[in-house]
Amino acid sequence: MSRVGGAHEMTSISRRGLLLAVATVTAVLALAAGVAFAVLPGGGVVEACVAAKSGAVRVVDSAGDCSSKESPLSFYSKSGAEAAFLGAADKAADAELLDGIDSSAFVRGGGQVIRERVSIAPGGDHTFSLPLASVKYTCPSTLSDPGTVAFRNTTSGFEQMWMDDSSSTQFEMFGVSPFSVSTTASGDHVAIGGVHLAPGSPSERVDVFSAHDVTGAITGSQVCVVFVHAVTS
Repeated sequence: MSRVGGAHEMTSISRRGLLLAVATVTAVLALAAGVAFAVLPGGGVVEACVAAKSGAVRVVDSAGDCSSKESPLSFYSKSGAEAAFLGAADKAADAELLDGIDSSAFVRGGGQVIRERVSIAPGGDHTFSLPLASVKYTCPSTLSDPGTVAFRNTTSGFEQMWMDDSSSTQFEMFGVSPFSVSTTASGDHVAIGGVHLAPGSPSERVDVFSAHDVTGAITGSQVCVVFVHAVTS
Protein backbone atom coordinates (compact mmCIF):
# COMPACT_ATOMS: atom_id res chain seq x y z
CA MET A 1 0.00 0.00 0.00
CA SER A 2 2.75 2.41 0.80
CA ARG A 3 4.42 1.74 -2.54
CA VAL A 4 1.18 2.21 -4.35
CA GLY A 5 0.40 5.25 -2.28
CA GLY A 6 3.85 6.58 -2.89
CA ALA A 7 3.50 6.01 -6.60
CA HIS A 8 0.11 7.69 -6.57
CA GLU A 9 1.57 10.63 -4.63
CA MET A 10 4.49 11.01 -7.03
CA THR A 11 2.13 10.88 -10.00
CA SER A 12 0.03 13.69 -8.50
CA ILE A 13 3.07 15.81 -7.91
CA SER A 14 4.29 15.26 -11.46
CA ARG A 15 0.92 16.27 -12.88
CA ARG A 16 0.81 19.42 -10.78
CA GLY A 17 4.33 20.32 -11.88
CA LEU A 18 3.39 19.79 -15.52
CA LEU A 19 0.30 21.95 -15.22
CA LEU A 20 2.30 24.68 -13.53
CA ALA A 21 4.93 24.60 -16.29
CA VAL A 22 2.27 24.79 -19.01
CA ALA A 23 0.59 27.72 -17.27
CA THR A 24 3.91 29.54 -16.93
CA VAL A 25 4.82 29.08 -20.60
CA THR A 26 1.36 30.26 -21.64
CA ALA A 27 1.66 33.40 -19.54
CA VAL A 28 5.12 34.16 -20.93
CA LEU A 29 3.90 33.72 -24.50
CA ALA A 30 0.91 35.96 -23.84
CA LEU A 31 3.12 38.62 -22.32
CA ALA A 32 5.55 38.42 -25.24
CA ALA A 33 2.69 38.75 -27.70
CA GLY A 34 1.40 41.82 -25.86
CA VAL A 35 4.83 43.47 -25.83
CA ALA A 36 5.38 42.73 -29.51
CA PHE A 37 2.06 44.32 -30.34
CA ALA A 38 2.92 47.41 -28.31
CA VAL A 39 6.40 47.84 -29.80
CA LEU A 40 4.99 47.93 -33.33
CA PRO A 41 2.31 50.62 -33.12
CA GLY A 42 0.63 52.38 -36.01
CA GLY A 43 2.23 55.67 -37.01
CA GLY A 44 5.63 54.78 -35.60
CA VAL A 45 4.95 56.21 -32.10
CA VAL A 46 5.67 53.97 -29.11
CA GLU A 47 3.64 54.50 -25.93
CA ALA A 48 5.14 53.64 -22.56
CA CYS A 49 4.64 54.15 -18.83
CA VAL A 50 7.39 55.23 -16.43
CA ALA A 51 7.12 54.26 -12.78
CA ALA A 52 7.51 57.31 -10.54
CA LYS A 53 9.33 55.41 -7.79
CA SER A 54 11.65 53.01 -9.61
CA GLY A 55 11.87 54.64 -13.03
CA ALA A 56 11.01 51.34 -14.67
CA VAL A 57 9.61 51.65 -18.19
CA ARG A 58 6.99 49.38 -19.69
CA VAL A 59 5.58 49.53 -23.20
CA VAL A 60 1.80 49.77 -23.48
CA ASP A 61 -0.82 50.16 -26.16
CA SER A 62 -1.87 53.67 -25.13
CA ALA A 63 -1.10 56.32 -22.52
CA GLY A 64 -4.42 55.46 -20.85
CA ASP A 65 -2.93 52.15 -19.72
CA CYS A 66 -0.62 53.91 -17.24
CA SER A 67 -1.52 53.72 -13.56
CA SER A 68 -1.72 56.64 -11.16
CA LYS A 69 1.82 55.84 -10.05
CA GLU A 70 3.19 56.05 -13.59
CA SER A 71 3.79 58.84 -16.07
CA PRO A 72 3.02 58.37 -19.80
CA LEU A 73 5.91 58.61 -22.27
CA SER A 74 5.73 58.70 -26.07
CA PHE A 75 8.69 58.29 -28.42
CA TYR A 76 9.30 57.46 -32.07
CA SER A 77 10.33 54.07 -33.34
CA LYS A 78 13.11 54.04 -35.96
CA SER A 79 10.66 53.84 -38.84
CA GLY A 80 8.46 56.51 -37.24
CA ALA A 81 11.37 58.93 -36.82
CA GLU A 82 12.48 58.42 -40.43
CA ALA A 83 8.96 59.18 -41.63
CA ALA A 84 8.41 62.21 -39.36
CA PHE A 85 11.74 64.01 -39.77
CA LEU A 86 14.01 65.09 -42.64
CA GLY A 87 16.38 62.34 -43.71
CA ALA A 88 20.14 62.73 -43.54
CA ALA A 89 20.42 62.90 -47.34
CA ASP A 90 17.23 64.92 -47.91
CA LYS A 91 16.86 68.67 -48.49
CA ALA A 92 14.10 70.84 -47.05
CA ALA A 93 11.74 72.36 -49.60
CA ASP A 94 12.48 75.92 -48.42
CA ALA A 95 16.19 75.46 -47.68
CA GLU A 96 17.04 78.48 -49.83
CA LEU A 97 14.71 80.74 -47.85
CA LEU A 98 14.65 82.39 -44.42
CA ASP A 99 11.43 81.62 -42.55
CA GLY A 100 9.92 80.80 -45.92
CA ILE A 101 10.74 84.26 -47.31
CA ASP A 102 13.17 85.07 -50.10
CA SER A 103 15.90 87.56 -49.18
CA SER A 104 14.46 90.19 -51.55
CA ALA A 105 11.31 90.35 -49.40
CA PHE A 106 13.36 91.80 -46.51
CA VAL A 107 14.45 94.87 -48.50
CA ARG A 108 12.45 97.97 -47.60
CA GLY A 109 11.77 101.07 -49.68
CA GLY A 110 13.23 101.26 -53.15
CA GLY A 111 16.05 98.81 -52.53
CA GLN A 112 16.91 95.87 -54.75
CA VAL A 113 18.55 92.47 -54.41
CA ILE A 114 20.51 91.27 -57.44
CA ARG A 115 22.06 87.83 -57.82
CA GLU A 116 23.89 86.49 -60.84
CA ARG A 117 26.14 83.49 -61.46
CA VAL A 118 28.27 83.09 -64.60
CA SER A 119 30.96 80.82 -66.00
CA ILE A 120 33.72 82.65 -67.84
CA ALA A 121 36.05 80.98 -70.32
CA PRO A 122 39.82 81.37 -69.78
CA GLY A 123 41.01 84.71 -71.12
CA GLY A 124 37.50 86.18 -71.08
CA ASP A 125 35.63 88.57 -68.81
CA HIS A 126 32.11 89.41 -67.70
CA THR A 127 30.60 92.69 -66.47
CA PHE A 128 27.82 92.64 -63.89
CA SER A 129 25.64 95.74 -64.33
CA LEU A 130 24.28 97.01 -61.02
CA PRO A 131 22.07 100.03 -60.23
CA LEU A 132 24.94 102.19 -58.94
CA ALA A 133 28.05 100.54 -60.28
CA SER A 134 29.51 97.82 -62.47
CA VAL A 135 31.61 94.84 -61.43
CA LYS A 136 33.91 93.25 -64.01
CA TYR A 137 35.59 89.89 -63.50
CA THR A 138 38.53 88.95 -65.73
CA CYS A 139 39.34 85.25 -66.01
CA PRO A 140 43.03 84.55 -66.66
CA SER A 141 44.14 82.53 -69.68
CA THR A 142 45.81 80.09 -67.28
CA LEU A 143 43.23 79.15 -64.67
CA SER A 144 45.81 78.53 -61.98
CA ASP A 145 46.71 82.24 -62.17
CA PRO A 146 44.83 84.93 -60.18
CA GLY A 147 41.70 86.57 -61.56
CA THR A 148 40.75 90.24 -61.30
CA VAL A 149 37.71 92.05 -59.89
CA ALA A 150 37.18 95.67 -60.98
CA PHE A 151 34.51 97.94 -59.47
CA ARG A 152 33.43 101.21 -61.11
CA ASN A 153 30.97 103.92 -60.07
CA THR A 154 28.52 104.27 -62.97
CA THR A 155 26.55 107.23 -61.60
CA SER A 156 27.22 110.88 -62.31
CA GLY A 157 27.68 111.74 -58.62
CA PHE A 158 30.48 111.19 -56.14
CA GLU A 159 30.54 107.98 -54.17
CA GLN A 160 32.61 106.82 -51.23
CA MET A 161 33.77 103.34 -52.19
CA TRP A 162 35.67 100.57 -50.44
CA MET A 163 36.84 97.11 -51.45
CA ASP A 164 37.95 94.38 -49.03
CA ASP A 165 39.49 91.06 -50.10
CA SER A 166 40.16 89.88 -46.49
CA SER A 167 43.87 90.75 -46.74
CA SER A 168 43.64 94.47 -47.57
CA THR A 169 41.09 97.26 -47.88
CA GLN A 170 41.03 100.00 -50.51
CA PHE A 171 39.13 103.24 -50.00
CA GLU A 172 38.24 105.96 -52.50
CA MET A 173 36.68 109.17 -51.17
CA PHE A 174 35.01 110.38 -54.36
CA GLY A 175 34.69 107.18 -56.39
CA VAL A 176 36.14 108.66 -59.55
CA SER A 177 38.76 105.98 -60.22
CA PRO A 178 37.81 102.30 -60.54
CA PHE A 179 38.95 99.76 -57.97
CA SER A 180 40.57 96.46 -58.84
CA VAL A 181 41.88 93.55 -56.81
CA SER A 182 43.30 90.11 -57.58
CA THR A 183 41.53 86.89 -56.58
CA THR A 184 43.06 83.50 -55.82
CA ALA A 185 42.35 80.61 -58.19
CA SER A 186 41.28 78.23 -55.41
CA GLY A 187 38.43 80.52 -54.34
CA ASP A 188 37.98 84.04 -53.07
CA HIS A 189 35.46 86.51 -51.65
CA VAL A 190 35.64 90.25 -52.30
CA ALA A 191 33.31 92.65 -50.46
CA ILE A 192 32.57 96.01 -52.08
CA GLY A 193 30.57 98.95 -50.80
CA GLY A 194 29.55 102.36 -52.05
CA VAL A 195 27.73 105.31 -50.45
CA HIS A 196 26.75 108.40 -52.44
CA LEU A 197 27.68 111.66 -50.79
CA ALA A 198 24.41 113.48 -51.48
CA PRO A 199 21.97 113.35 -48.52
CA GLY A 200 19.31 110.69 -48.96
CA SER A 201 21.18 109.01 -51.81
CA PRO A 202 21.27 105.22 -52.04
CA SER A 203 24.07 102.92 -50.97
CA GLU A 204 25.22 99.59 -52.32
CA ARG A 205 26.85 96.43 -50.93
CA VAL A 206 28.28 93.87 -53.35
CA ASP A 207 29.76 90.45 -52.57
CA VAL A 208 31.76 88.71 -55.29
CA PHE A 209 32.53 85.00 -54.88
CA SER A 210 34.87 83.39 -57.40
CA ALA A 211 36.72 80.13 -58.03
CA HIS A 212 38.66 78.73 -60.99
CA ASP A 213 37.66 75.21 -62.00
CA VAL A 214 41.17 74.27 -63.11
CA THR A 215 40.46 70.58 -63.79
CA GLY A 216 36.75 70.82 -64.62
CA ALA A 217 35.88 68.64 -61.62
CA ILE A 218 33.30 71.10 -60.23
CA THR A 219 31.39 72.27 -63.30
CA GLY A 220 32.55 69.81 -65.93
CA SER A 221 34.39 72.60 -67.77
CA GLN A 222 37.64 74.50 -67.20
CA VAL A 223 36.19 77.93 -66.44
CA CYS A 224 36.09 80.73 -63.87
CA VAL A 225 32.91 80.53 -61.81
CA VAL A 226 31.71 83.87 -60.40
CA PHE A 227 28.68 84.65 -58.25
CA VAL A 228 27.61 88.20 -57.41
CA HIS A 229 25.14 89.17 -54.68
CA ALA A 230 24.29 92.89 -54.52
CA VAL A 231 21.93 94.83 -52.27
CA THR A 232 21.01 98.49 -52.84
CA SER A 233 19.06 100.63 -50.39
